[in-house]
Amino acid sequence: TTNKQQQKQNSTTIMATTNTTATTTSTTTATSMLESVLIRFKSLGINLLAIDFDMTIIDIHTGGRWTGTPDELAQHHIRPEFRQLIRACWRHDIAVAVVTFSPQTAVVQHALHQIVNPGGGSSSSSNSSSYNYNHHRNTPILVTTTAQPATESELAAASYVIPIRGGDRTWQYQGTGSRLGKQAHIASAVEELLHHHEAHAQVVTAAAASSDDGTQDDNHHNNNNSNTTATASSSSSSPSLPLEITKQTTILIDDDRRNIKHALQDKTRAVWFNPEKPHHLF
Repeated sequence: TTNKQQQKQNSTTIMATTNTTATTTSTTTATSMLESVLIRFKSLGINLLAIDFDMTIIDIHTGGRWTGTPDELAQHHIRPEFRQLIRACWRHDIAVAVVTFSPQTAVVQHALHQIVNPGGGSSSSSNSSSYNYNHHRNTPILVTTTAQPATESELAAASYVIPIRGGDRTWQYQGTGSRLGKQAHIASAVEELLHHHEAHAQVVTAAAASSDDGTQDDNHHNNNNSNTTATASSSSSSPSLPLEITKQTTILIDDDRRNIKHALQDKTRAVWFNPEKPHHLF
């Protein structure tokens, strides 16, 4: 009996060790594949990732009628693949926008908060936006909706903006491009991203200019070097949003084949996400 118990304990220990090793190997492989994806994005000039929400970022379809708490949705239904991908995009200076038909943009916003700053608190001067300080760079990330647009000061201060475009009828695309599928959502998000780039660039430029306090001409060269360093430092501590975002520099990820079809027909890069095989994403 004692020998059988010892054999059972040994078997349990071996199984536990095997499972731990398999999990570690799987995580390492996923991380390696993710880095390969980001390198591929950069080689293709991709600077915007537009991602669907229901059945893509999260593993259920809310139908725009989520009745639980935002915390429940964020804690139990966000796919780990998209937690990793969105955070990685931020680190690699690739913009992210969430494009959805759901009218519950506040719920989507809460989920994004949990991705960019898991377990962290946030403060907000309005109901539409909230700062999250990412621990990797300790700089503010602004997750925005159009219900109550972010203020100019919020946009200027944020190092990175993740716009959400949903079916809440609080925005309208004014351009002449395609309105099929998620195309108008993407175009509207790009307008906000470029507006943020301009607002943030003005702050960086003003900060650099203020460091030149009018010292004597013989120190002018040193002052210029100081300004250059300040500008470079600002760029290195927060992602430098690209000046130009086009259809060819954008990728849509969506579980709905119709949205993928509309994107490709409009010459926007797109990848169909299979919700039954989320581990195939990378």
